[in-house]
Amino acid sequence: MLGYTAAITLATLPLLAAALAWLAKRARRFAATTSTDVGTWCYVAALFALEIPTTGFFEAAFLYDRGLPEALVADRATLAASAQVAGTLLAGVVLHRGRGSTPLVAWTSCALVVAGVAGYAAYPSLDSAWYFMATAAIVGTGVGALTLVLCLAIVGSAHGAAALAALPSIAIMIGTELGLELLQCVFAAAQYAAASPFQFVFAAQAIAALAVLPLLRHALRHG
Repeated sequence: MLGYTAAITLATLPLLAAALAWLAKRARRFAATTSTDVGTWCYVAALFALEIPTTGFFEAAFLYDRGLPEALVADRATLAASAQVAGTLLAGVVLHRGRGSTPLVAWTSCALVVAGVAGYAAYPSLDSAWYFMATAAIVGTGVGALTLVLCLAIVGSAHGAAALAALPSIAIMIGTELGLELLQCVFAAAQYAAASPFQFVFAAQAIAALAVLPLLRHALRHG
């Protein structure tokens, strides 16, 4: 919070406001000159929202704060990354082999993400290495599969437009950073209120994960 209210931060706000105004003007002009449908933007929004609750930062911070062995935290991160790769490959095989399988893969992977992120809420009341590992693997699998579905849908609708084809990487990068900042604000607010900060963060992550559901629904309906 001190960083947000620092003199150098406040001094750069006019420049940031000017840059955002310019970007908004260019974005409106771009949207007016492209034939991008509503479904594409819904896919982008779903990908952006997916990154917010799945940064993987605060769960690891909680486990370190809990005093668990560093090897366990490292193994959990490795398992989550491996599961994400496996989810991506599995989704790719299913989408390649089965026509019309996009909704099935999308909803299955989204359900894994929501279930896994919701499982974080039980961390403060548990001391189970197996549970910590399992939730990380579930989220990783779901994120890998759903990211592939969303990226393929966005790039497939780009029709050669480089700006549209770049949207997945932009959504992932900015969504991850925004997620870290928003959750950090929740963490700081909970500390200020003398509450358990991680419980509030895990609840915020679960709510953010649920936000993916309506966006995915609109994307599949209009895409």
